Amino acid sequence: MEIEGMIHIPGSILSGFTVSKIHELSLRILDEIGIPIQSERAIEILDIAGCRIDRSGNKVFIPKNVVTKALKAAVPRFSLYGRSGTNEIPIGGDNVAFMSGAAAIRVKDLDGRYRNPTLKDLSDMTRLQDSLENIDVVHELVEPEDTNPSVMRVQMAATLLKNTGKPCAFVVEGPEDVEDIYRMGIAIRGSEKGLREKPLFSIHDISAEAALGIVDAQCDALIRCAELGIPTGLGSYPIMGATGSVTLDGSLAMANANVLCGLTITQEVNPGNPFLYMIMAGSMEMRNAEMVTAGPEINAYYIAGKALADQYRLPSHCIVSADSKATDIQLALEKYTALLVAVFTGINLIHGSICQSDSMNGAHYDQLLIDNELIGMLKRMVDIAGHEKSARWYEEVFEDIQKSLSSDMYFLDSDMTLKEFKSSLWESDLLIRRNFDSWKEGGMRSILDNSVVMTQDILESYTCEPLDVTVNREIEEIVKHALKR
Repeated sequence: MEIEGMIHIPGSILSGFTVSKIHELSLRILDEIGIPIQSERAIEILDIAGCRIDRSGNKVFIPKNVVTKALKAAVPRFSLYGRSGTNEIPIGGDNVAFMSGAAAIRVKDLDGRYRNPTLKDLSDMTRLQDSLENIDVVHELVEPEDTNPSVMRVQMAATLLKNTGKPCAFVVEGPEDVEDIYRMGIAIRGSEKGLREKPLFSIHDISAEAALGIVDAQCDALIRCAELGIPTGLGSYPIMGATGSVTLDGSLAMANANVLCGLTITQEVNPGNPFLYMIMAGSMEMRNAEMVTAGPEINAYYIAGKALADQYRLPSHCIVSADSKATDIQLALEKYTALLVAVFTGINLIHGSICQSDSMNGAHYDQLLIDNELIGMLKRMVDIAGHEKSARWYEEVFEDIQKSLSSDMYFLDSDMTLKEFKSSLWESDLLIRRNFDSWKEGGMRSILDNSVVMTQDILESYTCEPLDVTVNREIEEIVKHALKR
């Protein structure tokens, strides 16, 4: 019996959502409405694949059989590797990895001031990420204002590659940026073969149009990624009630049609090229016509989108965002809720995991360590709950309970406690966990105070392992060459 005002949990949280119906809607959009495509190369590729082309309206109509062929060619997982080639980050299957981002246009400094970001901020924030154990893939946290606009993405990529040994993800404006970043990867790996075998980065934030279609230069970048074997994907970001249907199902069907179009292009160019299924959406605050990037409808969209990605056997990706402008309770509420949903849904690559605020426009220095700690809590929770134990282990637990209760010493100094406390109990240097009197004597510092002090310490003392001098020089030459085009 359902009672008004109470939450009713069905057998499955997706009981009101049918994957096959969304897939059918997307196929109808592709085949009956068509996808606007401006890129001549993409039109030619899709024409050869068997799609109908409307040259007068620059529309491509993609039939079901072409989509099915692309889905069969796609791979269910791939891996990214750090600079050394040893730290593998698998993307797909049951794996969940955390990636920073996105490229913010505003920075909150450690002194609390909001200002425009610089290349030094990008360098410092990348170094901070390199030092943090819970960030798996490094993304550009800010868009520096002191770059050359025509080659900004190339300069940003070079900055990341110099300041982290972790795998990266890059944004590009067009195929020329793809070429330049690919050459940087070859310089680090030592050969084209080495880069293809162990990808150092993905370029998966390729932009779809606001509603349907793929941005012209971005489409050509998508094609170039496939030609070079770079893991990629298409970011289709409907705003529910504005650029997309107000319904979750309608917006997801539209975004899915865009993604399937991007997938089809890449698999026609290079069958089996790694392709991320990107789950992204915003919504409208109708009272003041503002876009919202964090809310229950968006979290529900993550869950439904992951179901589609699983149906297609594609590695999944989402963006965790927050609308809060400050490092405050709202920011914590929005980020924790979205991260919790993304983790327990099993989304493979969670973008925006740290430092991001203000609808992806803000990056806070004092939030970096807090978000890293939050991810650490989630990782430990999943690890503890999901860790399989042997029959002998349970026997040891029983013996520990029996011995401790009979000794009236409880468990503080038991053999099991001494053996297991580091793996069973999570510790934090950042959170406030002392009693009130001890906290008061220590200056009554908040978690933000701790974060600021610890961040300053890292920035003063931590240095990423430098690139080989020859490799560094080669990357600088690639940037200089890009500046001349």
